[in-house]
Amino acid sequence: MTKKKVLLVLNRLCDYRVETYNQINEVFDFTVGYNVADESIKHCEFRKIKFSTKKVGPFHIFGRKFWKECKKYDAVITSFDIHNFEFAFIPFIKRKYKLLTWSIGLRCSYTRPYDVNRSHQFLDKIAYKILQAADANIFYMDKAREFWKSTALDQSKIFIAPNTTGVVEKTAVASEKSSILFVGTLYKTKGVDKLITAFHEAISSIDNLSSPFTLDIVGKGEELNNLKSMVEKLGLDDKVIFHGAIYDENELSTLFSKALVCVSPTQAGLTVPKSMGYGVPVVTKRNAITGGEIYHIAENETGIIYDRDEELAGLIKDCMISAQKYIKMGENARSYYKNNATIAHQANGVIKALTYSFSTK
Repeated sequence: MTKKKVLLVLNRLCDYRVETYNQINEVFDFTVGYNVADESIKHCEFRKIKFSTKKVGPFHIFGRKFWKECKKYDAVITSFDIHNFEFAFIPFIKRKYKLLTWSIGLRCSYTRPYDVNRSHQFLDKIAYKILQAADANIFYMDKAREFWKSTALDQSKIFIAPNTTGVVEKTAVASEKSSILFVGTLYKTKGVDKLITAFHEAISSIDNLSSPFTLDIVGKGEELNNLKSMVEKLGLDDKVIFHGAIYDENELSTLFSKALVCVSPTQAGLTVPKSMGYGVPVVTKRNAITGGEIYHIAENETGIIYDRDEELAGLIKDCMISAQKYIKMGENARSYYKNNATIAHQANGVIKALTYSFSTK
């Protein structure tokens, strides 16, 4: 039987999504169109198209090629980001192909929190009309449904493709777990300085540690030199290790295998499912910047969510003196990942949405 042809259009083709796209390609004849960059490193079994766009203020204008290309497919998937001009209008044109959206599910950003309880504003009303006009909608997290419950948005055409990343299967030895881990770009907004301060307070408050703990920081960015200076002033050179950016998953898996917890003070993004996939609980602040990934965490079962900066040092100290509690939490996190948040779960969410859209008139 001939596969249905599906086009996904986005700004960047990210490497961490390649495995998901490859799995979708096993069921559908899948093509990814992008206009900004192809960042894929892994082998892509799907087709790729580069769109040329014009930037007008905050908007990307795809132009005539986009409309002509869409007509070649049985289904087209976009986000409802109105910064991509055509994405806002495509649900309302006369078309033979099915139209799906794939997105966070509500408007949020570094400056606009992921808050499903906030009031609906003018742009949310536009987003609602786009979602309602689409044949199916794919959200990153089930939590996003709550934002639309007060509207007439058809919940039956919402599907969940959990925002996640792949991991390398590796068995960690509990006795080797003696580090606190941070993974991410070193921006001021990530709160790594707060993590270093809390780590210093924690180790200074314990007279005799049963094993030498380290703080492993993976990433590069504008704050790197400031953080290194901070570590030097605190006399932590032998305890805080800067590994730089690591893109090799096997290297990352080794660091995760030694970590009791992964701490990301003010951002809870894709590091959350990745860490859980490696059996490492995440520690983050309740108001951390997130695209919904924080809702992967079940408090005190698969991770820790704290409220005040002052709590972090005590949490890190507790890790050091009550390691078994966090090892158990990590086992729970790993089970959650395997049952709810693998690459297969993400791909299947998209496949279900496409199958549903093809079954409707």
